Amino acid sequence: LVDQERINVAKSALQMIKDHPLTGIGVNVFYYIYPRYQLPEATQDLPHAHNIFLQIGAEMGLFGVVIFLWLLIRVFKIGWEILRKAKDDYLRALAIGLLASLVAFLINQEFDFMWLTHNLFVFFWVLLAMFPLVRKLVLKNKGNG
Repeated sequence: LVDQERINVAKSALQMIKDHPLTGIGVNVFYYIYPRYQLPEATQDLPHAHNIFLQIGAEMGLFGVVIFLWLLIRVFKIGWEILRKAKDDYLRALAIGLLASLVAFLINQEFDFMWLTHNLFVFFWVLLAMFPLVRKLVLKNKGNG
């Protein structure tokens, strides 16, 4: 995708957010609504905003963005708690791997949107689910190997 196309779709997504700040345009309708917001200089009909935060904001409004950010912050806090409390090297390495995976995923999603690709969508939610599971294991074993 040409850089200008990404800028164009970002501007369009921001306009969607401005027009529908609380509720968004609706889940999974970006592709259908985008032509109404598409800039005249845009040359491609795009299925998504190519940015997870713009996509969520456009489709679910600012409330959706806040909930998503809250979820991410909560997961990062759990990851940090695992790192602090785990005494076992394996559990600490697992926490580092989970945190690194989440950071890498979020960096990728600054330039893409994964919910249209089912395998990435499942990966994301499984990754998030791993954090409280590992935390429970650390607390159950008090972090000792």
